[in-house]
Amino acid sequence: MFSVNLNALAECLDWSVQNGVKQFVYTSSGGIYGSGGNAFFEDDLLTVEGPLGYYLASKRCGELLVENYSKLMNVIILRPFFIYGKEQRADMLIPRLINKVRHHEPINLSGENGLKINPIHVSDAVRAMKSCLDLETSEKINLAGEEIMSLREIGNKIGQVLHKEPVFELDEQTANNDLIADITKMKTMLVKPEIIFKSAIEEFK
Repeated sequence: MFSVNLNALAECLDWSVQNGVKQFVYTSSGGIYGSGGNAFFEDDLLTVEGPLGYYLASKRCGELLVENYSKLMNVIILRPFFIYGKEQRADMLIPRLINKVRHHEPINLSGENGLKINPIHVSDAVRAMKSCLDLETSEKINLAGEEIMSLREIGNKIGQVLHKEPVFELDEQTANNDLIADITKMKTMLVKPEIIFKSAIEEFK
């Protein structure tokens, strides 16, 4: 993982500088913020408590590496939050929740409603990524959707589309930490998300 996410990244950055590339786009992850009660802004100080895990740690290190090249070319760091869409891997969050509702398996919630997120449909994410090619400055930008939903709300929306009653299992002992992106920069500098979550779930039927 670190060989690809860091060693290969360093080689790409060096190649870009040597060949006169003017702009470098790096896709990181919204997960590097950790979790909390408020929406995360791009300029927030990253002070995650506890281990990030190998994948997110490699993404954070990747950001630090990319930032060091900002004097040599424009670098765009994108932080996507819960991208979803048709034919996504079954182990990703939204397909996993859909399968749980479809098979009447319980969705585990921290607290009454579970964490809140604002997932983004893959088509909106792609539009944003294409749009960032027009930027002329180095930027960090969150990529996420307009709708902020708890896991309970997501489960209920999925159930409405699939015509199945979702099953929830509450864990009152676990802290409910949200993972919400502020998308002001995305809407101002790139694109506004267009896809409505409930409509997009029709793709999975």
